[in-house]
Amino acid sequence: MRSPLNLAAAAIVLSLLAGCSTLLPAPPEAPEASDVVGAWVSQGPGGQSTVLTLLDDGTLTLEDAPANVFVTSSDASPDWTDLDSTTGTWEVGETSENGGLIPFLTASLQPTDARDGIVVRLQVGGTTEEPTLSTPIGEPDAGDYFTFVKG
Repeated sequence: MRSPLNLAAAAIVLSLLAGCSTLLPAPPEAPEASDVVGAWVSQGPGGQSTVLTLLDDGTLTLEDAPANVFVTSSDASPDWTDLDSTTGTWEVGETSENGGLIPFLTASLQPTDARDGIVVRLQVGGTTEEPTLSTPIGEPDAGDYFTFVKG
């Protein structure tokens, strides 16, 4: 026969464990496609801006993107004197990195006269009120990002 003290201790431990599960944050999830459809803007110097428009049919337009934005090189930085526009396709997903899920959007940009076609992974971030799409600028580990804000 179990003692009432042992049963009470077990009940307390179980209730604490049940309570802890509600304190842990839910892992991030990939957004629904309908959440990201629309215009996304990245502000540059002197009032310049790049506009990424995601359409609900999975296509996109990218207007006035500075050169070197989607280049992973330690000395690359956005060149706002050399702008380009293109079209492409997009889809949402998530990846597992560093033990957690990271939601992202993959944009496949069509080649233009000035640039080859590329595939860009934009990390979904920000808040519910102000979502963002970001990609590293230059060296990926440097912490510099080219960020679009929905609006």
